[in-house]
Amino acid sequence: MTDNDAEMQAPNVRPYVQERLPAFTQQVGLAELSAAIAHEVNQPLTAALANAYACESWLSASPPDIKRAQIASQSFTREVNRAANIVKSIRALFEQSPTARSPANINEVVFEVCQLMRAELRAGNVEVCHDLPSGLPLAVIDRVQIQQVLINLIRNAIEALGSTPTPAAQLRIRSLLTARRQICIEVADEAGGLQHPERLFEPFFTTKPDGMGMGLAICRSIVEAHNGRLWAQKNQPVGTRFLFTLPIWESTPQ
Repeated sequence: MTDNDAEMQAPNVRPYVQERLPAFTQQVGLAELSAAIAHEVNQPLTAALANAYACESWLSASPPDIKRAQIASQSFTREVNRAANIVKSIRALFEQSPTARSPANINEVVFEVCQLMRAELRAGNVEVCHDLPSGLPLAVIDRVQIQQVLINLIRNAIEALGSTPTPAAQLRIRSLLTARRQICIEVADEAGGLQHPERLFEPFFTTKPDGMGMGLAICRSIVEAHNGRLWAQKNQPVGTRFLFTLPIWESTPQ
């Protein structure tokens, strides 16, 4: 894919959530949206609980292992803070209030998310291949919100690869600067692929038997709130590619 392929191939953004997320909330129903958000918050809280049990176990040992208990305690605090940041960030999106957007190295954000998801990647036997060139301009983002977008895209790929019998599942994450001077991030898998990838962004559309079809619709809301766009394509020769763009930080002279 060339630098401007991402822009040339992007379909028109659907109008579900272009203006305000509260209108989107009315469309899909508060119960369904709340459940989708609860799923996001549940991930760090589950990790925090596991670390709390580990800390208690190390302190109850004979003799107590203070060093390992401290490590578990630090991990507990980190995961609880992550859950709080997710709630704060999503609340700001709902209220359309100013969020903590700042210039950030998108490649660093990708690496952070891969570290957060290393247990899921390992459990799914998925290898991540990075193509993250140095020297890209900084992107202007709410770091927590974009982390959540990446987490959703990577988790979807892990689940898709898990349903495809392959000896070594690979997930490719790529960043580039488009011809329109936007940062583009691509998350691609080589799973079975989809007949109509754009339908994934429709509220209530899901390929999972226990899913509600909300995660990607919320992801698109977040990206559009950043003045970017998120779309899906068939990967070649097989699989699905998710791509999203973000504005770059243009420093102004003093």
